Amino acid sequence: MTNEEFKATLAAYAEAKKTEAEAKKIIEELAPKIKEKMLNESIDKMESDFGNFTLKYVPVWKYSDVVVEAEKAVDELKQEEKANGKATNIIRNDLVFKKI
Repeated sequence: MTNEEFKATLAAYAEAKKTEAEAKKIIEELAPKIKEKMLNESIDKMESDFGNFTLKYVPVWKYSDVVVEAEKAVDELKQEEKANGKATNIIRNDLVFKKI
């Protein structure tokens, strides 16, 4: 890849990230309105000129205090292993982009 191509790639990536952030914000604002209308009218699936919308029902578990305490204990053990060197740190690389 030439320097010119790389620069164009960086510019395209930056523009896509900007568009992604804008789209995410709009989706977060509109989704509750669509869900509310569908729930009020007892509609699980809806076809439109723009695509199909489906309400997805996802189980969310609420655990007993026993499980919550066990999770806290595991978190504490993880911190101990980080501190005493038993846990190993594996470095991965991710691309981070911040608009200037």
